[in-house]
Amino acid sequence: EYKKLSSLSKRISQVIGNGDLLKERRMNCIKEVSVFMLASGEENWRAFNQQFTTHKSLPRLPSDDVFKSGDKESLCAGTHLLVCGHDFGGPVIWTYEAVMDEWYKGPSMVEHRCLFASASCGDFAYVAGGIGLKTNDVLCSAEKYDPETKSWDLLPKMKEERKMCAGAYMGNKIYVVGGQDKNGDVLTCAEVFDLEK
Repeated sequence: EYKKLSSLSKRISQVIGNGDLLKERRMNCIKEVSVFMLASGEENWRAFNQQFTTHKSLPRLPSDDVFKSGDKESLCAGTHLLVCGHDFGGPVIWTYEAVMDEWYKGPSMVEHRCLFASASCGDFAYVAGGIGLKTNDVLCSAEKYDPETKSWDLLPKMKEERKMCAGAYMGNKIYVVGGQDKNGDVLTCAEVFDLEK
């Protein structure tokens, strides 16, 4: 209920808004894990606690009809839920900020893409491969989203161009598995990005 707390005073609002409260909670190993879900046919996302014993409806995503009816891809980073898709104006990433319980149009990826692999490690989100929305090419590029700076940064390229691939984070590494190459052939290989190296 951070949004309600922030209405108590300017000081509390400032501490919540600038991220100091979350930094302090992280330093004290306090985590509030949420599972975000959008059921088929529903318009509102829901946030469940880790045990699925409680949930709340998120505010309605203020997108246009093109975005609502189109394909979407979602991932999380820190306190952000990112929902990628298209609206009337083109590619867009709607970002839900859990602390303030609000949606806003977030920053675009460096390279607009769809049908990509994604992985989250709690603090950051990663995307790799997919189809470039400007070029329609199968991509070998990868990016990292930082919720602190609200920005995307390019990572080193993968060896293979791949679309419709899967991503996972494990042991401080990002895995991109399978998918299809630019000819539509199925890839049975995987690539690993080591965050420490």
